[in-house]
Amino acid sequence: MKSFQVIGFLVIFCGSLLGQTIKGQFSQMPNQFISLIGFNNYTEEVIGSLNTDAEGKFEFQYNASQFGIGYLKLSDEAKLKVLLNGEDIVVKGIDINDKETISIEQGAENKTLRTYSVEHPKRLSVLDAWSFLNNYYSFDPQFSQNSNVQKLILEELNRVNSEEITFIPITQPGDDLNFLMSHIKSMDFTVLNRWGQTLYASKDQLPNWNGRSMDTGEVVSSGTYFWIFNYSDVSGKSVSINGYVQVSQ
Repeated sequence: MKSFQVIGFLVIFCGSLLGQTIKGQFSQMPNQFISLIGFNNYTEEVIGSLNTDAEGKFEFQYNASQFGIGYLKLSDEAKLKVLLNGEDIVVKGIDINDKETISIEQGAENKTLRTYSVEHPKRLSVLDAWSFLNNYYSFDPQFSQNSNVQKLILEELNRVNSEEITFIPITQPGDDLNFLMSHIKSMDFTVLNRWGQTLYASKDQLPNWNGRSMDTGEVVSSGTYFWIFNYSDVSGKSVSINGYVQVSQ
């Protein structure tokens, strides 16, 4: 009986060493060279490379030391971002270049990442449009008198921004904030008044505005102030989100 227990333990132990799998199929990409790429600090690291089989199937393994943002890359530089977070992942699609055909069949957090990847460009376009209008209705005397429209714009900016940043805590394993910060290469946070003047600016990983002007040190008066958060991650992608905060005294 003890020998069976030892064998069972060895099987479980060896399985834990092998780690998790990411496998799938790109049905129109048979016999193609494909790699799973991760990051070691800020440097890309090849976790594994192989050729897809005659049906376009592939399978990689990864372990805890390789957790973080990664991506699948074909020889023609086509990429598909994945989250290496300890879950087994199954990917299916026709072609890695045809993003609309790609789905995540297994891996809850990677399903969320996939949804984000599809929705993110649309949200950025919408945010750009609303931000363009917001500049006119906030700072241009010809339009800034219409407070109802300005309120509508700010509410929509906040709603779309909230959808954007909701993704962050859902998809990060372990300590969400530390995980996020470990994958940010550079960032800046700015607070502006309605005339576009900078009241606060920081490149710290944890900016902390205390409601004072950085020039005068005085507490700002009651009103609406706008913030902009720009960052680039270790993969080179740049993101900009913005919103507003209401100060009351």
